Amino acid sequence: MVRAKGTAIVERRVSDVFAYLTDVTNQVAWQASELFVDQLTPPPLRVGSQFLEVKQQLGRRFESVVEIVGYEPPVRFTCKAVNGPVPYEIDYRLSDVGPDRTRVDVEITGDAGEFFGVVEHVVQAATEREIATALGNVKDILEDRV
Repeated sequence: MVRAKGTAIVERRVSDVFAYLTDVTNQVAWQASELFVDQLTPPPLRVGSQFLEVKQQLGRRFESVVEIVGYEPPVRFTCKAVNGPVPYEIDYRLSDVGPDRTRVDVEITGDAGEFFGVVEHVVQAATEREIATALGNVKDILEDRV
């Protein structure tokens, strides 16, 4: 079982960060492994909403149907792969840490070693790097907006 975490401080209001993260069409802009995302259920996003994602990680391309299993605007949402070769869950928690400052905590749990054909610690390290990069991208994108 892989459990990877990451944290970032984004110089934007919690509501702005939450809105950006929960717009699944933005994922390809801030997640390097995300090649394509399509919301399968009509908006607005809520518990039970699903989207199709195509990812490429550790040299493997795969598709998953992901479902929102927790949704508490603007402080938390949780996604879970309900169909696909890599079972995982991602939990996003946002908190206000000052005027126009948001702390974003992300935790990913999953069992991907068999699919990728590598030992668990390799997947763990790659996932931690991906979280750090993705959160850095979110920070850069949102802080560059006026």
